[in-house]
Amino acid sequence: GNWGLRMAALGLGAVLALGNLGTVALLIQRMLAGVPIHAPQLFSVGVTAWVTNVVAFAVIFWELDAGGPVARARSDVRSDADVWFPQYSIEERALWKPRFLDYVYLALTNATAFSPTDALPLTSRMKVFMAVQSCVALVAIAVVFARGVNVIGA
Repeated sequence: GNWGLRMAALGLGAVLALGNLGTVALLIQRMLAGVPIHAPQLFSVGVTAWVTNVVAFAVIFWELDAGGPVARARSDVRSDADVWFPQYSIEERALWKPRFLDYVYLALTNATAFSPTDALPLTSRMKVFMAVQSCVALVAIAVVFARGVNVIGA
């Protein structure tokens, strides 16, 4: 039931993240090999890679944190949290639990700032996933976009 769906979601998130990483790596390999790539193509791939990175890791964060969405709904999230959201520190929000949009925001800010902003990773596994996401975002933005700007009009 729940375990199978959770594993399927994690698997799909991982496949999406790994496929995206492969796409960025292939693009960089082609750029280093001197294959001519026009600016619109680079920008298109860069934006697609960045957005895919955010979506894939939002799903992964959603499924990993505190045992996944079903486990979070059934228990006290704060004691099992892999991510510490600022709402956990507000007494008036004692019953607050993160929703999927909170993980989209986490993935978005992590991919933009290349680091946690307001929600902090508490466990080693979450730190590893956030680091991987930041690295992919950095490569997608720095390398792909920088090269795209460089070849505009070429």
